[in-house]
Amino acid sequence: MKKYKIAILTQPLKTNYGGILQAYALQKILIESGNDVVTINRKDNTYSKFRLKISRIKNQLINKKNKTSKIMFSEKQMGFITQYSSEFINNKIVLSELINSNDKISNHFKKNYYNTLVVGSDQTWRPKYSPNIYNFYLDFLNNNETKRVAYASSFGVDNWEYTAKQSKKCKKLALKFDAISVREKSGINLCKKHLGVQAKLVLDPTLLLSKEEYIDLFKSQNLPDNKNKLYTYVLDRSNLKNDIIQYVSRILHLKEFKNQPKESWIEGRNKNLEDYVYPPVEGWIKGFYDAEFVITDSFHGTLFSILFNKPFLVIPNVERGVGRFTSILSQFGLENRMVTNSSEVSESLLTEKINFDEVNSKLQNLKIQSLDFLKDNI
Repeated sequence: MKKYKIAILTQPLKTNYGGILQAYALQKILIESGNDVVTINRKDNTYSKFRLKISRIKNQLINKKNKTSKIMFSEKQMGFITQYSSEFINNKIVLSELINSNDKISNHFKKNYYNTLVVGSDQTWRPKYSPNIYNFYLDFLNNNETKRVAYASSFGVDNWEYTAKQSKKCKKLALKFDAISVREKSGINLCKKHLGVQAKLVLDPTLLLSKEEYIDLFKSQNLPDNKNKLYTYVLDRSNLKNDIIQYVSRILHLKEFKNQPKESWIEGRNKNLEDYVYPPVEGWIKGFYDAEFVITDSFHGTLFSILFNKPFLVIPNVERGVGRFTSILSQFGLENRMVTNSSEVSESLLTEKINFDEVNSKLQNLKIQSLDFLKDNI
């Protein structure tokens, strides 16, 4: 089998568990196929000393005006807050040198030759999430010998968020790709209508690995057991979500547990730094393994509930994009697991048995198709 040198370009890896694990999974799949793989460490320099200083001054002015006392964390403090996420990224994912500018990414690809450059996955084609949207259409790549492949790229939403100028440039770049696949059904139409390219529907990389492979990540670690409990992974807390969680907890007689910081560093006013620390990625995975039931508003929280065959409810956040949820749930016949208000959550829904034999059969077929895409286009 021929060994290829492959680069993966994904959104900056920070503290989002799903974002980290999709990068880990895609790289693992490609390495196990016998390739030499590196994930490009593209960052937007969010935690640079200069940005922190400017952000601190700005927030001091806002706090003074609003008479609040929001904490601005130093670079060292942010390192402490993200210690476990950083440890997983650095130990489990093969990274390039830090690339935090357009010049650096251009220079990297001038100095290093790759047979294939894979854009993927997660919301790599959502403008507001990208350090540079054109980078994710490979504007820096002048070498025509390198294959350009998009794997499970996502626009995040069903509507087109690009400006006319961005659309024109991205379309020109997209036409240079050798193969394009997307994560949502709506992405196929967006690619055709706005980029003039054909795209294939594939699975998010996290679903290409088995649950046993994820269990291997935490089984040797001394993590707390939370059997027979309600696991919640909620990115955006609200009264609606809290009400649903309390209702499910009461009806199913399950105590809630989670694997998230006690406080958000973005909104933090508590001076106890420990409260802002992101717990280990492995603990996040183990939460699905232990759970009796799952409630989440996260796309990857949904995927891991499916992968670990756990009954679950999804409460989507419209701002983050609902299309991602409807697409994946429809592929498994699980549309009724998504709720948007309390009235949709009934006792019969909570006690309804999900036919996971059927779900797993569908997953296996979709996995074969997705792996074939990678095999045929790498």
